[in-house]
Amino acid sequence: MKKVLLRGFLITLACCAFSAAAWYFINIYAMVISLPIFGIALSRVIIDFVAEMRISARDAALAHLDGVYFSYRGTGLQVLEDEEHCRWVPTNEVRRIVGSAAPDRLLALTYPTGFSAMGEPEQGHLRDDALMAYLAKEPSMPAIKFKNWAERNIAFPARKQRERLGIRLAEPTAKELA
Repeated sequence: MKKVLLRGFLITLACCAFSAAAWYFINIYAMVISLPIFGIALSRVIIDFVAEMRISARDAALAHLDGVYFSYRGTGLQVLEDEEHCRWVPTNEVRRIVGSAAPDRLLALTYPTGFSAMGEPEQGHLRDDALMAYLAKEPSMPAIKFKNWAERNIAFPARKQRERLGIRLAEPTAKELA
């Protein structure tokens, strides 16, 4: 945005200098004839400014979804990310995509560090590595397809970011020490 405004200012300054030079060295009629240069030179700046405003408006409208909204075959997923860069997928969305899944109580017992109840209202969420472990055990074709998609779009980027930052997590099936 700043580049577009700076370019517009410089073009306007150059056009004014050209018109002033035409008036000073030739006469007032030469200055009037040089005025269409303003329209020609500023048209691209105006088009770029409108395009930048459109992009800024779109970014502002979608800012609350940045990094939390994923779409699997038209099904929206609100994926939460915590301070350890773990991504948490809602279990009700997993059930809807896979077709059938274990209830939250069983997932909490199977994956004690990989399951958490969060959000408003509270609902069960699986951490990205626990989701991959759970989907690896599901034999259905929708579960296999969802596992491949979730590995590529949710788990792998989160895992790489944690590795880059040196964050180590406990296994999702490990019991927490009290």
